Formats: sequence, structure tokens, C-alpha cells
Amino acid sequence: MRARTRPLLQFSNDRFEVFPDPADNWIVWDRDENDFAEVGTHVLWSLSRSRAEAFCFLLNKLFSKTDDLP
Repeated sequence: MRARTRPLLQFSNDRFEVFPDPADNWIVWDRDENDFAEVGTHVLWSLSRSRAEAFCFLLNKLFSKTDDLP
């Protein structure tokens, strides 16, 4: 098992990021809430890498546009 201190997919101003958990599943992390990201009632953990990256991309797009609204 490898220890990671930094996420693999991180963009400096983005709210969400992805990284692997110790069981080699993937997590979408909400940096603003300092907790697992959620979509509806679904917590975004124990995902495949491709699914986690897709959720991360979509959530960052959604929240970056929302932040620009008055």
C-alpha cells in the first residue's frame, strides 16, 4: 500500500479533486466542505477512477458557473 499526501487530479482553484483510497478505489473530495463530495444523497467514494474523474470534472464545471452568478 502506498501513502499519498497529494491528490492525483487537482487544479489550484477547483473545489473538487480526486484521489485513491487505501483500497485502490477512488474518492471525490470537496475542498470547501473538507469532506467527501456528494451528489444528491450519494457520497462519492469507492468509485472507479474514470467515474471519480468524470464526477470531479462535472462538479467543478457546475460550481464554477454557479459562483459567477449574481
